[in-house]
Amino acid sequence: MGIEDGYAIGALLAARGPGNYQTAFSSFKRLRRDRVAKVQAWSRLAGLTYKLADPELVARRNATLWQLRTSLVWIHSYDVMREVEELTGGTVPLDGDAMAPGEPNLAVGV
Repeated sequence: MGIEDGYAIGALLAARGPGNYQTAFSSFKRLRRDRVAKVQAWSRLAGLTYKLADPELVARRNATLWQLRTSLVWIHSYDVMREVEELTGGTVPLDGDAMAPGEPNLAVGV
């Protein structure tokens, strides 16, 4: 989530320009709110189920663990870059074009 948030806010600030940081922050909030809330809810649920002590509840949990792969595919298939591009109309400089000449491109480790 931290990596997604970092990319999203950085890309939105780049797309909106330094003088429009309030617009970038508003866009960030709209973009991230629902996903963050959903991941938090699933994380809380996971924490509760991992700590179960009742043998009957543990058995029920264990019988359904195989379903997690399909239940949680939405977490790992999320593409924050695509979401930001859609929000900004593709105005995000993804290839380092917005950098000054000679400035290191940390996104690609150059």
